[in-house]
Amino acid sequence: MVKKAAKKLPKSHVLAFFRKTEILSYEKEIVTIGIPRESFRPWIEDNAGDILLVAAREEFPQVKILHFEIDGSLEETSSFDPRNILEGGKMEEKKQKKGISVAAAKKVISSRQIGFSRRFLNPNLTFEHFVNGDNTALAEAASLAVSREPGKKYNPLFLFGSFGLGKTHLLHAIGNKIAETFSDASIVLLSAQTFSDEIVKAIRSGKGDELREKYRRNDVFILDDVQFLSGKERTQEILFHTFNDLFHKGKQIVFSSDCPPNALQGIEERLVSRFSMGMVVDIQKPDFETRLAILQEKTEEAGVDFSDEVLEMIAEEVTESVRDLLGVFQQLVAHHELQGMRPNKTNLLRILKQRSRDQRFEQDEIEEKRSGKAQTIEDIAKLVANFYEVPLEKMQGSTRLREYNLPRQVAMFFAHRRMGESLQKVGNFFGGRDHTSVLSAVRRVEKNRKLSKTFWRETNEIRKQLGF
Repeated sequence: MVKKAAKKLPKSHVLAFFRKTEILSYEKEIVTIGIPRESFRPWIEDNAGDILLVAAREEFPQVKILHFEIDGSLEETSSFDPRNILEGGKMEEKKQKKGISVAAAKKVISSRQIGFSRRFLNPNLTFEHFVNGDNTALAEAASLAVSREPGKKYNPLFLFGSFGLGKTHLLHAIGNKIAETFSDASIVLLSAQTFSDEIVKAIRSGKGDELREKYRRNDVFILDDVQFLSGKERTQEILFHTFNDLFHKGKQIVFSSDCPPNALQGIEERLVSRFSMGMVVDIQKPDFETRLAILQEKTEEAGVDFSDEVLEMIAEEVTESVRDLLGVFQQLVAHHELQGMRPNKTNLLRILKQRSRDQRFEQDEIEEKRSGKAQTIEDIAKLVANFYEVPLEKMQGSTRLREYNLPRQVAMFFAHRRMGESLQKVGNFFGGRDHTSVLSAVRRVEKNRKLSKTFWRETNEIRKQLGF
């Protein structure tokens, strides 16, 4: 699907915006496409949305809506590389010549999954491929200890740190090490967003008990980016009971987040206390020596000749995260492979200047969104009332006329799902309604967003105006 769409777009844009994208699901006329960064969404929606929809219908004739979902874990877990499309598969051929074939790799992965659940374990993200430094020494040591004796040490293990510092890599490394050492271990690793989506689908289909049982059968339960569970009360409830059941059985539990447990917003206190029960480890930004060591290892993997001067310059200039570091490195590799441009200081300076401009633009967008973002339930209600051209007091009143009830439901949906306000607080604002009425309204909006393309576009426009 993406391959067909990419042929109709400028090469530079394909390289910039489609790396690490992935089709996450297709259900009920909706194709969900995962993208690794929020900054990619506006360009893809505005410039490639229609092209992608046409391409999607060639594979899924019934599709009516494309839904773009932000999943930061794709930066490390997705194997999609647009260079394969632009070079007609030559990149894949190079990879096959350098090591195990794609078919053989799939066979290995498949054989590991026989008889137990090992979801989304990336076989390339191992401890052997993790470059350790002072910033990650404790996190790696704790992860190794957990891998050697799952359920006996540091349970749960909670890793936190800013994006792009290697949290997801360590989670996969734990899973892969346990899979290697304990051949019959049942392991599940997934993002918090995927966990929440599965729960919602299971509840709608009446399979909630079946899903809960599936998670409780695992020997190792690893959940990435738990901060995304903010405001998702039903998902948090199921996670709470899943945690208790696994913990009391002595099963290993691992979490990651962008902040420590006590700084999580919109997460129930009882869950926060469980996140903090075991070992909590902070991952800091890598120092110069660690950044340089990472680049040197990636140079060997890429098989491209980089001078020490160029590698040192990258390590000096790109300091925020490993993800950014590898992003610049991969751009140099791409220029070399697609245009024959040798990695040198001139090309690197050009990439760094462009990166600086992109970062300023992205930061401006973030600040603009923050400045215009709804801060309270009242902010949401006023904007929704204005959008539908109805009086706010009617939305807060008792009338059930559709012209007022629909805007009320939409406002409740955004207040609860996007802002993370409790059901009761939302209900109190809208005329003292109880939490069951609010939950019913939220679910009705969620259902209609999937059933009606017009309503999806309508609520998506409201989301943008709210700054979410």
